[in-house]
Amino acid sequence: MLRCITLSAVLGCVGLANATSPYCAPQGDAPSLRLHPVGGPEGRGQRIVASDQHRGDLDARAFEWLGGTGYRMHAWSGPGDRSLLRGFAVLVNGQLRDRREAESDTLRPWGHEVRHADGSIEAVQLQAGHPALSICAEARDGRRVALLLMLGPEADGHAFSASVPVRRLEADGALRRAVGAPAEIALVLVEPEVPTSTLAVHLAFGRTPHDANATMVALQGEAKRGFGGDLWAAGIERRRAGLESLRLRTGDAAFDDAFRWAIASNATFRTDEFGPGLWAGLPWFRDNWGRDTFIALPGTHLVTGEFGRAQAVIENFTRWQNRADGPEKGRVPNRVAAATDTLYNTVDGTPWLIRAAWETAQASGDAAGLPGLRRLIRDYVAGAEPHLDDEGLLRHAEADTWMDARIRGGRGWSPRGDRAIEIQALWHAVLVIGADLATREGDSAEAERYAAMAARTRTAVLARFWRDGRLADRLLADGRVDTSVRPNAWMAVSVPPLPERFPFLPSDVEQAVTRDTAAALLLPRGPLSLAPDDPRFHPRHVDDAHHHKDAAYHNGTVWQWTAGPAITALARFHQQETAYRVTRELARQILEDDAPGHLAELADATLEAEGRVRPSGTYAQSWSTAEFVRNAVQDYLGVRPRLLDGVVELSPALPAAWTDIEAVLPLGDGEPLRFNVIQREGRQRWTFAARATPLRLALGGSLRAHGSGGLTLGERPVVVDVAMPAAPAPWPLAAEPAPPPGGWPVRQGRDVLERFIESGGLDRHPQPTRAQLLAPTDTERKDTP
Repeated sequence: MLRCITLSAVLGCVGLANATSPYCAPQGDAPSLRLHPVGGPEGRGQRIVASDQHRGDLDARAFEWLGGTGYRMHAWSGPGDRSLLRGFAVLVNGQLRDRREAESDTLRPWGHEVRHADGSIEAVQLQAGHPALSICAEARDGRRVALLLMLGPEADGHAFSASVPVRRLEADGALRRAVGAPAEIALVLVEPEVPTSTLAVHLAFGRTPHDANATMVALQGEAKRGFGGDLWAAGIERRRAGLESLRLRTGDAAFDDAFRWAIASNATFRTDEFGPGLWAGLPWFRDNWGRDTFIALPGTHLVTGEFGRAQAVIENFTRWQNRADGPEKGRVPNRVAAATDTLYNTVDGTPWLIRAAWETAQASGDAAGLPGLRRLIRDYVAGAEPHLDDEGLLRHAEADTWMDARIRGGRGWSPRGDRAIEIQALWHAVLVIGADLATREGDSAEAERYAAMAARTRTAVLARFWRDGRLADRLLADGRVDTSVRPNAWMAVSVPPLPERFPFLPSDVEQAVTRDTAAALLLPRGPLSLAPDDPRFHPRHVDDAHHHKDAAYHNGTVWQWTAGPAITALARFHQQETAYRVTRELARQILEDDAPGHLAELADATLEAEGRVRPSGTYAQSWSTAEFVRNAVQDYLGVRPRLLDGVVELSPALPAAWTDIEAVLPLGDGEPLRFNVIQREGRQRWTFAARATPLRLALGGSLRAHGSGGLTLGERPVVVDVAMPAAPAPWPLAAEPAPPPGGWPVRQGRDVLERFIESGGLDRHPQPTRAQLLAPTDTERKDTP
């Protein structure tokens, strides 16, 4: 018989006699999604995805006991994963409740809850910030409950706690057969010593039993502060509080639900396994990825007010900056997977970090990290300068941008060398941020040097990339121009951090680039990664009969995160209605597609026969939902804090569907910006709440008509009533991709693109015609009789 904790003396057992029903599934304003028994992998239950925001994640299936991988985490040392909890079940009065016949299965930010027809409930939550989880069972009318734990083969040595004294017994063969558990899964029946209708059990894990025990003690300590030692209630409240700092209601109910789930999804990727960071995606990007982290950081941590966490993530990556002489000098890692597994094969990870660090300082108003940021910039610039061409453009390897897929680790599937357009925009951003910071600290010599380098880069971009009304995607090493249409063009518009003081492209060029790229690539489900009229375009991501999936990865496949820069660029030119067509579809994907509550990494470039979107890649991707959240705050609401300058920029581009807005937006001064907007019949009425701390707003967008002097909020509410500016004609989205005469070139055989690249065809023809792509290689010609 075991009471509460197995590895030490009894610690803080808590009864639940005073809990209000339903205890296991508390009602409240945390988001929830009803799941379906079909619609998931292999037509089974929808996928359930959650994390402990530390190092473990849950992959389960709705209405199933053992679907998915269960709760797992990386091995404490060496490669592979530890399988810890494969599933669980509830017994009421000794009878197993069949999950397959449950009344409902509901996704929550912390896990999921299952309700049965007799009113009994079973639920799981992953404990935020700890390698631990809790399971709860509840029955009506005084009936007794027990829990069946289905433990993975690496679960030995965990710490255990329960809400009441319990017995832990080995389950019999009948239970094993009933739930379909294979022999390698340990089945443990947890029965209260005294019959009870409510039971919660808690499992903590660690490298050693001592570590697991320490985690349990920490959880119990947190629960004693305000929750009487109730670990279940404390865990749920900790999750709920983490979702409440940013609040937005718009009048578009579907968007509002998706927005709240996107915030919850972003929290899923928090990790402390290698220091504060963000996973890139689930299930297979559970590492600290530099580029992904800093693209996702504004939408994950800044707009939600987690400024301290954002700074901790920045400092964690900064400590890995490579300061050794060589081609990777000045870079932060592309990936940190273990202390001995740190890769620097990214040219853009460091610029994205620098841009995110500058935004963090502006959002928080905290200048304490600026000296460290200046040092990081100096080291990065020093490492980058040997790679500049004669005109000041930054050279790089062909697969060192975000389009980084390689053929068996060799040639790039989508080569971007040796000067890609978004890399030049990011390089320019580093220089103008460096100039801005140097000016703030009175270092005029460094400010002038950086500003001159930025101006030189801009001049070269306009001279070399802007050709015949098109913005090139890259320059080749020999100076040839590749004008393939890819979503990177939007980043030349969205990346510049100080466009008024340090423009990267002229406004008319930005407008043409934004409009033309949208007409070629932007579908409601997200942007294509390559225009459909390019012979290299792949209609499906996974098409094993014709190619490896990485051939399609950046050659047509939709990447949801690139909707972020597209919407930023569209909102700048008052095309929010065009942008919102994409946002609405992404909201639908969050609420309906697999995995519910998240956005996938990818979607096929073409629709399924039934007209459905087919998600692909990771089933939950950090930067996809982070950009969804960021777009709402920074682009549609138009809120961009510049607290280092004592101002918040407010340049809204409100979609027409946002008729009744309530917003609470955290700011670094500790007091949120609160306002309501009513948008009706050609007018907007803004009501700003009073503030104890005065705040100056610089107005633009639809508020520009209020006056150029801006607005200062203070101890009284402020009402602004303006006529909505006349909406410009909406720009068109791209047409649905349709196969050309003769069919898609990449489906005219096996590995068409791979053979072309490996034979040097893409070096000779960076933008191949159909005939060039399909022509026999030299080797094939020699083999022909």
